[in-house]
Amino acid sequence: MSNDNVMGIISEYKQNNRVKETLHTRAKKGLYKGSNAPYGYEVQEGKLVIKDDKPQTSLEEFLKSTWLEVAVIVSQSDYTMRESLHLLM
Repeated sequence: MSNDNVMGIISEYKQNNRVKETLHTRAKKGLYKGSNAPYGYEVQEGKLVIKDDKPQTSLEEFLKSTWLEVAVIVSQSDYTMRESLHLLM
């Protein structure tokens, strides 16, 4: 190994440690360390807070409404397929 390779490895190691230490310090202070806030949250002064701009629907309500839409589409396509087969016979 040449001196350049060794110096590069040492430099990269030090930089990785600085990043880890910074993230650890921010986590200890309770500050948000991610990039984009999760859905339904926003970052204010470095902390995650729940958005109040629109009412939050529960996951259960979302899944029920989606399931009903999918069930209607499937039943309509099933009916159409049966009607098409009936016409062919």
